[in-house]
Amino acid sequence: MNFQDLHELLRLELLRRIELGSLTGTGLARQAGFRQAHISNFLNRKRALSLDGLDRVLAAQNLTVDQIMPLELCAASSPPPTDLIEEVLLSRLPPRWMKPRSAPERSLRPFTSPRPAYRNIAPAHP
Repeated sequence: MNFQDLHELLRLELLRRIELGSLTGTGLARQAGFRQAHISNFLNRKRALSLDGLDRVLAAQNLTVDQIMPLELCAASSPPPTDLIEEVLLSRLPPRWMKPRSAPERSLRPFTSPRPAYRNIAPAHP
């Protein structure tokens, strides 16, 4: 990602907020300390912001670069949280239930379970 990509991502996020009605170009200009025409030119791709200007707009909207980056880039740049990781044992062999049952050692033992309660209910007659 380069500086122009960051500009575009911020511009799209600001336009999304304006579309939702939670932000106006005039309000953003006031918050960031720019003239309204400067913000309008940025939003309409007529003018770019300096690095300082980009920082001012991000700060005015309480945004960070990570918050406007696409999820794919965020996932690639930071390791996943450890509480979401689960170790799983992988095997090249298929599970036992997928193997043929021809050999006696491969046969499954019967499983007995209590009779389900729904079997005791008499069928309803129309």
